[in-house]
Amino acid sequence: MQLALAQKLIDKITQDYNTIADEFTRTRQYAWREFEALKTLINYENTRLDYAESSAEARRADKITILDVGCGNGRLAEIINKIKPVQYTGLDISEKLITNAKQRYPELNFIVSSMLKLPFPEGVFNVVAAIASLQHIPSEQLRLQALTEFHRVTKPAGLLFMTNWNLDQPKLKKYFVNQYDPGDALIPWKNGAGKILAQRYYHGFTLKELNYLLNATGWQIQQQAYSENKRNIVTVAKKTTPPSNLSPSLRLRRTGGLPSKGRRRNFSLPSLEEGRVGDGR
Repeated sequence: MQLALAQKLIDKITQDYNTIADEFTRTRQYAWREFEALKTLINYENTRLDYAESSAEARRADKITILDVGCGNGRLAEIINKIKPVQYTGLDISEKLITNAKQRYPELNFIVSSMLKLPFPEGVFNVVAAIASLQHIPSEQLRLQALTEFHRVTKPAGLLFMTNWNLDQPKLKKYFVNQYDPGDALIPWKNGAGKILAQRYYHGFTLKELNYLLNATGWQIQQQAYSENKRNIVTVAKKTTPPSNLSPSLRLRRTGGLPSKGRRRNFSLPSLEEGRVGDGR
């Protein structure tokens, strides 16, 4: 995909989420069961750092720092805010969604910005969460750029927790389009009356594709699989090596309108066994 077209799609995504922001906030207030898995990881990170520091007392004076990329109306904050000590920052490209997030959680920090150029120095966050957000980035080049930015702002050995909608579902096949890259789709957002308010851009990942993107940007996958009902791909990765410059011959290539199938595995964190399942944002 040409970058000019990718930028037009990003502008469209921004406009679409500004258009549906109030309806989105009204209908997207519950916590997904995947959020509980992130809570488990944060508790693990707290424990890991306690043992890593020579002075546990000094460690407890610090806070785990979390960046919620594509935070939307801030619904992840509802769970994160209950974990102490945590310093939460939410970021989204939609001004109206950030306005809604600030209204819901005025005590927390929310920023309007793009994940392609994060407004933070290197090594700030213990955990970066990208809940149903990378799927809205068009073109392989920009997806690599976003993951490189996640890597840049994460502390050494920090964690990435990511979910992406599994578009390889019978009910979604009709939304794949031919004018963009293979695996790209335009999925309508309808209001309560059934009126289409926006046609949102999505990219449907496979496990193989995510493996390539993460390895190329310096992430070591800890766990990656489909959620229990196959609606989402859930990824846990650790920051390791600096991002690499893979030659074009080593890059993943796909053809056809539908995502090629990766190896299916159910995500194994026990915390995914209960609760409401995510619907892809």
